[in-house]
Amino acid sequence: MKDFGTPRTYIVSAFVKGVSPETNELRHALLVSELTKVGFPFRECEGAYKGGWERSVAVIGANAGEFVLGCAVDYSQESFLVIAENDRTAYFVDPHSEYHTHIGRFVAHGPTKPDTEGWTFCDGTYYVINPTNGPDLPEGL
Repeated sequence: MKDFGTPRTYIVSAFVKGVSPETNELRHALLVSELTKVGFPFRECEGAYKGGWERSVAVIGANAGEFVLGCAVDYSQESFLVIAENDRTAYFVDPHSEYHTHIGRFVAHGPTKPDTEGWTFCDGTYYVINPTNGPDLPEGL
């Protein structure tokens, strides 16, 4: 994953479908433990992805990209979210190909849960993606 030093936020989860809630909670705790050890700033979040609830983490910093990519692979994620800080453009990243699919702009929705298939709740605020046109980035940011 290319890293040009631009501040970014990455949202990644360790949850997977088909395992017990206890197993997913353990996976999340291991992810949080790894983040704590490496020292990247992060916030614990929750959200909905493809209509399913999951816990996740928002990791901040351009230098966190390779770490988040590794976590997405290690925790068998089909994608993670990367948000460019300058304009809040959001991309789903395939951790195996590193292909960035443009999905829109990451925006604050407010304190009430949105009626959408996907959202993130962090620090008392719900966030959603407002779809916008934009290029996919086959080689990443």
